Amino acid sequence: MKRIANKKKQLERRRHERFNTKDVAFAILRTDVDEELGQIINISLGGLAFQYFVGNRELRKAEKLDVILAENGLHVDNIRYHVVEDYELVNELPFTSITKREQRVYFDSLTDDQKAGISGFIKEHTYPGQ
Repeated sequence: MKRIANKKKQLERRRHERFNTKDVAFAILRTDVDEELGQIINISLGGLAFQYFVGNRELRKAEKLDVILAENGLHVDNIRYHVVEDYELVNELPFTSITKREQRVYFDSLTDDQKAGISGFIKEHTYPGQ
């Protein structure tokens, strides 16, 4: 997938190495009244990126997310985060109103259990990314 807008390359500011997911994993963003689901494309101990679909609405602001890997029951919940970037991806299906977007987030103060869950996920279900 390509971004719609071409952006100038920015200096790499990540403190943690990113890993691409080799198994299907999801980020679930929870609000008091709703849930949004996105597929995780890469992850680190510092944050993750996921892709999601939207129709005629915007992604609701959530303060916490869960990381889920369905095939083995991994579930790391209530991760506090901040959005770094959210952008529209090129639509590969030109005659649809559904838009695919990518959101990049960084984690805010992981607990020891959350760090262990993310570390285990990285060790078992990812490969080195870019």
